[in-house]
Amino acid sequence: MGSSFKSLAVVADGWRRVAGFPLGLLALLVATAAATLPAAAALRASIESQLGDSMSASTVAAGVDLRWWQEFAAAGGPGRSFYPTIIGGAGPVRTYSDLVDGNGPPVEVLGAVTLGLLTWMFLSGGLLDRYARRRRTGTRLFFGACGVFFFRFLRLGLLAGLAYAFLLGPVHGWLFDGLYPWMTRETGVERTAFLWRLVFYALWLVPLLLVNLVVDYAKVRAVVEDRHSVIGAVVAAGRFIVRHPAAVAAVYGVNAALAALVLLAYILLAPDGRGGDWRLLAALGIGGAYLLARLAVRLAFLTSAMALLERTFAHAAYTAPPLPVWPDSPAAEAIENAAIVAGRAEG
Repeated sequence: MGSSFKSLAVVADGWRRVAGFPLGLLALLVATAAATLPAAAALRASIESQLGDSMSASTVAAGVDLRWWQEFAAAGGPGRSFYPTIIGGAGPVRTYSDLVDGNGPPVEVLGAVTLGLLTWMFLSGGLLDRYARRRRTGTRLFFGACGVFFFRFLRLGLLAGLAYAFLLGPVHGWLFDGLYPWMTRETGVERTAFLWRLVFYALWLVPLLLVNLVVDYAKVRAVVEDRHSVIGAVVAAGRFIVRHPAAVAAVYGVNAALAALVLLAYILLAPDGRGGDWRLLAALGIGGAYLLARLAVRLAFLTSAMALLERTFAHAAYTAPPLPVWPDSPAAEAIENAAIVAGRAEG
């Protein structure tokens, strides 16, 4: 019971850090939306050129015209990423379904995905630096931290990309195209085959989640301890996870449950594909709120890891004081604050 309360306290601390800097969350939302504008503009131009002033235009505007939609998707180009399952709550469900089936995003949206990832890498460094200090840092220090940690996170992202590519490619193929058919080759009961598939999903998802955990804690250690070596941050993150598996799993599980609740709320509230101005406004509003909540949850995973790391290593007592200093890093600020607090105690 005590361990559960400690995990909840760590998660609450992480969420307080995210809530304590709403401007950063809004900036991340705007930057993420802006990263999708080129792809959205290309899709809009493609739809406009195909519909024009045709009779189908009014039908499509009033709701879903599956015949036109299939023709548009079959024409290639940006339309290949514009399929019916993007409507409402089916969109994120389709994304997760593609993930567990080992399918990547369509080629047509790879540019937008890459731009979004680079935007996230750039801003997340400044945000984590701000969350580590737990005080206002100013524009200059914020964007300075963004620039400093961007290249470290870029190197970390390349390592993580290799790991994800290995799991999504060879490992997924070996499990589901090789071992799964062999295990179920003489199975005549559908329920047994389904249970075996669940087992293989678990076997594949566990290393995927472990990679995600290591990357998150590597980011946190790179920022809080001002680590220049990405390899060193990864090794330190793995060492921390191995030494504190229960606490790490509990904190991750609580945030994963919150992420699932956010997804469930969006599935229940997202409007369907029927037309109408108010439905369009509702789709934009609910979609924006869902994206904001998703980003907040993603940041909470990192800030909760940061809170757990600080509590474990007793960093919290000397990183928290909002002293008016201009340090080189959160680690430098922590050392300076610790020296000041120790001097006051001796006096």
